[in-house]
Amino acid sequence: MPGVLRASDILRLLLAPLAVLLLLGVPGYADASEPAALAGDPAQGPMVHMEGKTESALRLHKITGQMYASGLGGSMSGMAWRTVCAAPCDRRIDVSDGADFVIGHNMWDFSRKLRLDGHGDRVTIEVLRKGSPGLRLGGSILTGLGLGGVIAGGMMGALSERGSGQQRVWLLIGAGSVPALVGGIVMLVRGRAKARVRSF
Repeated sequence: MPGVLRASDILRLLLAPLAVLLLLGVPGYADASEPAALAGDPAQGPMVHMEGKTESALRLHKITGQMYASGLGGSMSGMAWRTVCAAPCDRRIDVSDGADFVIGHNMWDFSRKLRLDGHGDRVTIEVLRKGSPGLRLGGSILTGLGLGGVIAGGMMGALSERGSGQQRVWLLIGAGSVPALVGGIVMLVRGRAKARVRSF
């Protein structure tokens, strides 16, 4: 029969997934440098306008580099970016290097990658959802705790003596963590900025 786990062991099992999420960066942009100052108007590229659910703090960022690393202990990704304008933008943006762009307040609520080339001389970025860093952070915490509870509850429930009170407790922890996991994932999705590009 397995020994009874100490409280510190249980805490580590519950918090390990949360630590991984925070260290690797929930949106996949860990270890990115802070945005530089707003760039000057480039000499080429489309005139870009941002509309919809925008505010002055919402900015357009150009991805200048990406990094991926993996090993036996896990994997991680990183991104470097440069801020090129703030809403409503209304300036020409250099797209000659074929770079991707994202919108958002900071790395916590960046949108999915956008392409501004191939849309003609005038481009509109329609912001469908401005994103929420707080919602993303809360979602990462809930997701980490929920995932830790599901893994710990399922694993320890399987290792505990069948029909014992200890097994019932672990299974209850696992089942009770599912709503937190689902809720955290929803918060992560809803907290990300969302936009679409169209030409006019």
